[in-house]
Amino acid sequence: ETIVANSKYIKSNLEQEYKLKQVKLLYKSLDSNDYKFIYNKSININQQIKILFVKNEFIRGGLGVLIRSLGILRNFQFKLVIAGPDETQLKKFLARSKLKDLHNITIEYLGIIKNAEVRELLKSCDIFCVPSLREGLGIANMEALLTGLPVVSTNVGGIPEVMDNGNCGWLAIPDNPEDLAQKLLECLLNPMIREQKRLFGHSFTKEKFGRENMVRQIIDLFKET
Repeated sequence: ETIVANSKYIKSNLEQEYKLKQVKLLYKSLDSNDYKFIYNKSININQQIKILFVKNEFIRGGLGVLIRSLGILRNFQFKLVIAGPDETQLKKFLARSKLKDLHNITIEYLGIIKNAEVRELLKSCDIFCVPSLREGLGIANMEALLTGLPVVSTNVGGIPEVMDNGNCGWLAIPDNPEDLAQKLLECLLNPMIREQKRLFGHSFTKEKFGRENMVRQIIDLFKET
């Protein structure tokens, strides 16, 4: 009798595509106690900048776009940490796409890692960036925001809901390396704005996507059905 979608984006698509009227919204949630917020987070742009990408479906996650955008920012040195994809498939993709020989980028492959390892990894990086080409919601962005990591993503699918339309970080045009490079540059060169977005992103995510809010949503959903 009721269909539950985990983002306004998916809810709208279901309603329009299938002419449904019984679709309800229930966001995914995270336990904020699992994530230790980084209170002092600075980025030294004169040293190697550590960018974290976590996505099993790396093509849909826009990995190629991210690497091209980092190549545009040739005045900076980057270490791109990639978690999720199979290393063999990933290396074949990079070779085919001619993305492995950019001189200002070194790549570290971690493969598939556990959730606890992702939480530790978030604390050791400078920026979280998964510039998805399409995305229903984007829970990895939530994890980064709860940790206090600056987030640069794309204005697509349900991501703006997680990012409060850019108030929690930066939203680039999907599949656009030049615009993504510009958003990354804004993040790197504006420490005060970066800190504001980082702090707001943590509090916004904790309130909107915390377990307590999910319980309230479930109760409201039962009342409505």
